[in-house]
Amino acid sequence: IRIDTEKAIADIEARLGMLYEKAPDVMRKSLNDTAKKTGRELAKLAQERYQIKTIKFAKEFKYTYASKSRLEAVLTSSGEMLAASKFKISPKEGSPPVKLAVLASESPKTITNSRGLTAFLAEYQSGHLAVVQRKPYGSRTEYTERGWREREQRNHVFKELTGKLDKTRIREFYGPSVPVMLRETGIAEQFIETTEPKIHQYLADAITTHINRELYFAEKK
Repeated sequence: IRIDTEKAIADIEARLGMLYEKAPDVMRKSLNDTAKKTGRELAKLAQERYQIKTIKFAKEFKYTYASKSRLEAVLTSSGEMLAASKFKISPKEGSPPVKLAVLASESPKTITNSRGLTAFLAEYQSGHLAVVQRKPYGSRTEYTERGWREREQRNHVFKELTGKLDKTRIREFYGPSVPVMLRETGIAEQFIETTEPKIHQYLADAITTHINRELYFAEKK
């Protein structure tokens, strides 16, 4: 979205009066507020199609904020696939199996592989909550029933003793990345149609808010 910043600053200076020197700072703050609000609006559109909380989606955006010398705010989406735990999971704690739903049109379903192993929740030492599934070495057919049970028991004992999970022996599940969600489900197109026309108003409202704030604090001095 292109803004005539020179014209906008001239208008802000006129409204600020004796505080006209504050105009670039008012413009900077207003642009940044508008970028953040735009990110939240995109997140709301995503929530209509995906089982993901608005705040979790919005945090995946990268903001390059405006400065006094560079009156430009940039909102970009990039990155890897999102952890499945960012989508709808149930139960959010307790015993397996865990159910997962990525699309808003889906009901949570249990993830089960061909060996009958179900997905469960695990928290890494970093605090990251993951939806994972045990990944045994080799095929079950390579073991006797007793050998298989012993291996699974060793896995359980390892977890009980260390409180840790060996990442080489589990598989973590992921959902689509933010760019994929924006591209494949028409969110970007809907944003252009419904939200983009409002951005100028978001900016105008932010400018008014910051002008009033500057005038208010100047009166208090």
